[in-house]
Amino acid sequence: MVGQEAGDRADPGVEALASAVVTAQDPPVLEGLVATLEAALRLHRHERGTLTGLDRYLHQRTRGMIGSLSHLIRAAALSAIEDGSEAITRQRLDTIPAE
Repeated sequence: MVGQEAGDRADPGVEALASAVVTAQDPPVLEGLVATLEAALRLHRHERGTLTGLDRYLHQRTRGMIGSLSHLIRAAALSAIEDGSEAITRQRLDTIPAE
């Protein structure tokens, strides 16, 4: 049950948009998507705005693929839950392999 609970807390829930692409030329859309994914996280020590401040980095890492973005954020959130830090940082994101 703990594994399922961690998954629920880390899942931004964007399966329906997994194959869509966001371009870097539309910063408000990119930032809004990252903000939405970040708001869905239930990490106890995560500082809101951390991921929106990394929107260009996230776009570069995921090539604008929404499914890849969701995977990256979810994997980082699960890692943060597992090690007890309960926060996503740039350093943590760097440890997650790109999809």
